[in-house]
Amino acid sequence: MEETPQGSNNAGNVVGWIERIVQIVKKYGLQQIFMSFLVLFIAIMVGIFAFNPNEALKRIEKAQNKAHNEAVMKRIKNEPKIREGLMNFKDETKSDRTFILETHNGGSNLANLPFLYVDLTYSEPKNSLTWLEREYRNVRLSHYPLASYIFNNNSWFGSIDELKEIDEELALRLQKEDVMYFGMMMMYGEYNPLGTIGLVYSDEYHVPTKIEIKKAMFKYSSIIAPLLNNEH
Repeated sequence: MEETPQGSNNAGNVVGWIERIVQIVKKYGLQQIFMSFLVLFIAIMVGIFAFNPNEALKRIEKAQNKAHNEAVMKRIKNEPKIREGLMNFKDETKSDRTFILETHNGGSNLANLPFLYVDLTYSEPKNSLTWLEREYRNVRLSHYPLASYIFNNNSWFGSIDELKEIDEELALRLQKEDVMYFGMMMMYGEYNPLGTIGLVYSDEYHVPTKIEIKKAMFKYSSIIAPLLNNEH
């Protein structure tokens, strides 16, 4: 009596499954099969949520908390590099202060459109200046025409008198801080604006040309933006 070679049944089974798969593909097509699996997956997920919503919500919340904590830890790790970049920016431009304004949504209006705010999250000042971070929290951009100007033109730099032609309220506010020259440039993440990088001067004796200022703003925005966006 002949013995069946070891493994021959497994090989036959594999060939049989391949033939069945080929027949199914010929009959229904790859697109139809993919759509069927997609519908099945959605049905399973809906079923899980419908019959055990608390568990599903817990998993979603856990994933969100994990992503948030990872982002916070990355930002903490990047903070020394961000501040180093601002210090180098300040030294290179001989400015009195460099800063970062980060965008965020502080609420929604009745049309469900976000109000856009900024926070002064980082600044490297001279001790003589009083422009403190706590004074520039939740600043609503709709109050300041310069915000729209910079969004449309990417950057601005000039004297307080020049700023009054665009945004008189901001110019008066900065003038109270003894600012004589002021500038900002947009910073972008992968999909959205991150905020702006900026600098101020309290006198006119060490102010570089506008071209030099813009070059420096572009240089350091390119260095700092990936750190703010947790890309490194």
